[in-house]
Amino acid sequence: MQRRPFEWLTQSLVPIVGLLGAITGLLKDQPRIAGLLGLVVLLSLAGSLMPLLKNLIRSWRKSRRENRVARTAWPELDRLVETFGKFIDQGRSDTIHSVISQAGPQSAALAQLVRQYDFIPAPVLYGPWQQVTHGVRDSVRSGAELLRILQLFTGLVWTYHSYVIQPLFSRALARVQEHLAPQQRQEATMCRDKLTRFLDDARIASELPGGPFGTQSFPRIPPL
Repeated sequence: MQRRPFEWLTQSLVPIVGLLGAITGLLKDQPRIAGLLGLVVLLSLAGSLMPLLKNLIRSWRKSRRENRVARTAWPELDRLVETFGKFIDQGRSDTIHSVISQAGPQSAALAQLVRQYDFIPAPVLYGPWQQVTHGVRDSVRSGAELLRILQLFTGLVWTYHSYVIQPLFSRALARVQEHLAPQQRQEATMCRDKLTRFLDDARIASELPGGPFGTQSFPRIPPL
């Protein structure tokens, strides 16, 4: 069991300081005894510091290993973040949001319908996506930063899946179908297929033990 700093101070450092005082007093009159006590102090100090040094070395090796993994995984994370941005890009015509807003005369009714099922607009997601993008482009490529950005990215994808995909393809599915013309239904299905491929391709979290982003975490998207 690793000792707390206070325990190390009271159980190791204070007695050692006391021995140093005794050695100083004996150094002139009994140098041999002082030398033996000095050896005892050195051995005691080494024994007390050894667990701390082992923990420091273990932590350093773990950090080095995770940083090496992060440098390898970083380009893939950058690609995934950039790919996800296409799903919420307001300038594109092949997103779920554009399909809903361009559903002909029924677009207003369709937009109102999905909002009843917690559908959120693209600008709500664009800000968090930019934050993740800046994190990928500007952060030091370390294991800790990779895990932090993965957590942000996972939350963003979960939000998109729960409040864009699920309202349209699950919660409001029965009522949505009557508002979609065949062309809009085909376009929405193409968007669904792209997102499904994106989730199937998201393997980066397996590079870090306990990584939060996994394809099994997201329910499969049902067809329209």
